[in-house]
Amino acid sequence: MRKASWWVAASAVLIIAVIAAALVRGRGAESRQGPQQEAPAARGTQGPSPVVAVGRLTPMEISNTLSLTATVVSLRDTSVFSRVAGYLETVTVRPGEMVRSGQVVAVVEHSQLDAQVQSAIAARRRADADLLSARAAVDKAKAQLVLAQSSFTRASSLFQDGLVSQQAVDDAKGGLQTAQANLDAAQAQVSVSQAEIEQAAASLQSAQLAQDSATIRAPWAGIVVSRSLDPGAYVTTSGGTPILSIADLDNIAVLVNVTEADMGTVRRGATAEIGVDAFPNRTFHGTVARIAGGVDPDTRTVQVEVDLDNHDHALRPGMYARVRLVGAPRHAFVVPLSALVIVGGQQ
Repeated sequence: MRKASWWVAASAVLIIAVIAAALVRGRGAESRQGPQQEAPAARGTQGPSPVVAVGRLTPMEISNTLSLTATVVSLRDTSVFSRVAGYLETVTVRPGEMVRSGQVVAVVEHSQLDAQVQSAIAARRRADADLLSARAAVDKAKAQLVLAQSSFTRASSLFQDGLVSQQAVDDAKGGLQTAQANLDAAQAQVSVSQAEIEQAAASLQSAQLAQDSATIRAPWAGIVVSRSLDPGAYVTTSGGTPILSIADLDNIAVLVNVTEADMGTVRRGATAEIGVDAFPNRTFHGTVARIAGGVDPDTRTVQVEVDLDNHDHALRPGMYARVRLVGAPRHAFVVPLSALVIVGGQQ
């Protein structure tokens, strides 16, 4: 019922606007006719009545588009640092070169690391030898324990027959206890040797990792964006200046900052058209993939990421881009073009 009333009111307003425009036109025409046209009117002759047409308001969805500036970024880019301290021996790539995943891009001087690996290998060999010696001592102590046990048993039997004194039995018992203690000590030394082997193995592994870290490899396939250091530069493990910057061109996105007022018109999955100055006659197509969960309090904008295909690696990180986002359509009522009247140069 309310919707029908609204239609009636809207139609009435439209009719009144058309009649008013027609009257304005009629008065303008009378003022141009001059005094000669006023005489017939004074004698009672009336002019033609204005023609009034009635139109209907039509509900429809109007597309809502946003034209914004943006920046091209790589979703996988990194600054390459060294994990060991030392002087750069070689840097094998330059900006603009493509690299493969795992490709050697730089080498840190590693003679000292090589020496540490050799020292760790020697320590591991000594630990292995000590373990063998400790196990041999255990075997010897076991044999001595068997002999002492036999001597104690024989002495005890002879003592029962009155053939030996109590002192002989006590000496045999003491020898048995000593043999057991020697066996316990030998077994404990085996445990110590095993712990030394584990420590030597850990030291060797650490030295080998440091040695391997002196050879710096690309974390993934991409393009060298920049090279900051050359051979001879000293690098540390505490950050500082990166050796290289590498970006993956197969995972490219466009970052757009949408104002808070337009945030409601952008939705995930919406289409986007992207243009860059490097290719003025080419339009790239993408989709809205991610919308930030909050608004930047400084700029009052929300960051939107548009994913797009970059199989030919035409787009590069850092490019300036223009984006046309197709937002959620808005519902509106439209009037026929014939209902528009030009008054004073305006519709």
